[in-house]
Amino acid sequence: MSPIPTAPAVLPSTTATVATVIYRIPIHDVTPGINWRGPTTDSINLQRSIDKAGQKDPIRIATTPDGRCEILDGQRRWTAMRRLGHTHISVITGRHLTGAARALQQLAWHIDGGYTPLAQAKTLAHLVRVEHLPVPHIATSLGTTTRWVTDRITLLRLTPGEQHRLLTGDLTPRTALKMVRRRHNDTPARTPDAAPPPPPRRHQRYWHMGHPLASAAIAACAAAGHTHRNPHTPWAPVSCAPIWEHVIRADERQRTPSPTTPNTTTPTPTLTPRETHAIRLITAGMSQTDTARRLGVSKAFLQRRILLPMIGRLGVTTTIEAVAWAARHHLIPLPPTPHPTTTPITLDNHTTTILRSTAAGHTVRQIANTMNTGERTIINRLQALNKRTGFRSRYQTIAWAIHTGQLP
Repeated sequence: MSPIPTAPAVLPSTTATVATVIYRIPIHDVTPGINWRGPTTDSINLQRSIDKAGQKDPIRIATTPDGRCEILDGQRRWTAMRRLGHTHISVITGRHLTGAARALQQLAWHIDGGYTPLAQAKTLAHLVRVEHLPVPHIATSLGTTTRWVTDRITLLRLTPGEQHRLLTGDLTPRTALKMVRRRHNDTPARTPDAAPPPPPRRHQRYWHMGHPLASAAIAACAAAGHTHRNPHTPWAPVSCAPIWEHVIRADERQRTPSPTTPNTTTPTPTLTPRETHAIRLITAGMSQTDTARRLGVSKAFLQRRILLPMIGRLGVTTTIEAVAWAARHHLIPLPPTPHPTTTPITLDNHTTTILRSTAAGHTVRQIANTMNTGERTIINRLQALNKRTGFRSRYQTIAWAIHTGQLP
């Protein structure tokens, strides 16, 4: 491949950052690339444009290791020129450019012609406002100044009629730019809205007779027996400063609604029939496995779907607390004593304290630490009580103590 002999092989030095060597090679040496989609049928307008004005934009190709030239960009232009019978085509080599780089490349190719001033202005505005390219970078890439870039973008402020005159050549870009600047300078600056006039100041010495509390102030002043320098002046009682605090506070008390006594009574939670049956079976001394078998459910279902929701609704944390709550609300019958005796069983203070702590959900260690004794002592006390009453579990003992009134 050899550079174009008739046209400059390289764009002017001012476009060195985007300049590319343009070659003119035989069209039959160019083959479609990997993005070839087959021959197109919508290239009629393109053929007419190339036939009338020639090839304006070179196609982009890449050289393969075996010496072939594959098209990266410009398939339709290559197809149109083949159909027109052209023997050579202008190409450039390099990687495929898209987006802002492609727009900047095309603008650099046609910086001196090919693009109308309005087309240049729209392209530059797109690069600045959409692609967010800095104006100094665009100016350096195009080999121009930042003033030229901003002046071109300023042309978009022309009216539709002025833009038409610029396209037809009746206006030059410099004249159009002067018109925009003159219009901008002639536009008067927007003055801020004038501040509203201040409200008329009230007389600083006396309160106005139209005040809502004026009548109350007059009555309070008369009731207090205050004297003024000129009692015949109608606003003298209104201006009585010592009485105003009393009047204002009285008015605030009337306006403030009296606090209503909240309803502190909370509804007593209730148990479902299944929960009541389960708590009775547990109090009777059954294990959770036997209770679940009696209810026809699994042990996991008993724990997660029956006991846990019941414990949360009652506001307790353990099952033994739920048993004590049910016994206090008479949901559990008095468990029969396996060894009835003629003399009633009474509990001493030490045992009552242990049972009260156990019904509150405390562990043996917590009870021992609170009573400053050993854990084995607490266990022996509970076992001795179960032996006296004949019960097998603490649930039965606590329910019995609550029903007999020995445990509140």
